[in-house]
Amino acid sequence: CLWSYWGNAAFPRDISKKLHQHGQLLMGNGPFHKGWYHMPFVDIPGREVSYGDSGTPESLDYSPEEIYLLYRSLAARRPYWTLLNEYYDDQQRILKYFQRSLFYGFFPSMYVMHDGKSEHYWKQPKYYDRDRNLFKKYIPLIRRLDNARWQPVPYAWTKPGIIRIERFGNFKEGNLTFRLYNQADLSKSVSLILSRDELLLPSEIRATEWISERDVSVKVSNSKVRLILQLPPKGYAAVGIEGG
Repeated sequence: CLWSYWGNAAFPRDISKKLHQHGQLLMGNGPFHKGWYHMPFVDIPGREVSYGDSGTPESLDYSPEEIYLLYRSLAARRPYWTLLNEYYDDQQRILKYFQRSLFYGFFPSMYVMHDGKSEHYWKQPKYYDRDRNLFKKYIPLIRRLDNARWQPVPYAWTKPGIIRIERFGNFKEGNLTFRLYNQADLSKSVSLILSRDELLLPSEIRATEWISERDVSVKVSNSKVRLILQLPPKGYAAVGIEGG
């Protein structure tokens, strides 16, 4: 007998080769969730996600850092798409879904409620009209991150250490961005410390937090740049770095 994943890898490999010959891309639903075998051949991966009420492994609240870090790491510099397969009544949870998507550079969208019997999100104006401002605000920001490309080594760290950090882009290309996530249940005053040598930063830079659209305090020394900002409980930030 043959394990089915072998065939599941051979099939997208063949399809990807044929599509690339015509300048086209392969988009796949489900890669990297229970196996990584599709990974080399899928140009645009994605899958459904949930809040975690159902306790499923792909949920946002079941080891959310581990599962999202897995998707981000395996997708590498490719875009990743998610479909929220959950209840949509609480807009605050929808907001957190968008902000978490910004942190990881994932493109968010919606599907159907997880019971599989409810009406599709995009057939319910009470939901998509309510959330229209979130799509208009966060999708352009996520697109900027995706164009900058994820960088697995940030050359930066945070104080306190409970603050998670991810980096997209490079200063030389004018798209250096850091995303931060406060894992604590309390608000935190955060120092984001950047290594000037590795990031090739000049003596004068300017930093802007994208979500609030506010300037961030910057302190430059010979070897480091320190950025000071406040993060709410379980809150997110995206800081863009430019020449001063």
